[in-house]
Amino acid sequence: MIVLNIPKKDFEEKARVLKTGCFLVEVLPAENENNYEYLYQIKQFAKKAGFLYYSKVPWKKGSFVSNTGRKSKNTQDIM
Repeated sequence: MIVLNIPKKDFEEKARVLKTGCFLVEVLPAENENNYEYLYQIKQFAKKAGFLYYSKVPWKKGSFVSNTGRKSKNTQDIM
């Protein structure tokens, strides 16, 4: 289990200082069997702070691909 290192108060503070009509963009690790609950918690904290969820987009980091057998590790998700 992953320990959540982004507290709910972090999203509350981001919502407080973000100007009306602006977006918050979070860079997250690609989802896998070890972190899906952690990523769900992040989305729930953001929702409780008043953010709307628009989409999650994969970001391909350069052309180097580190493949460990299950998934290439050259991507992160942008939420």
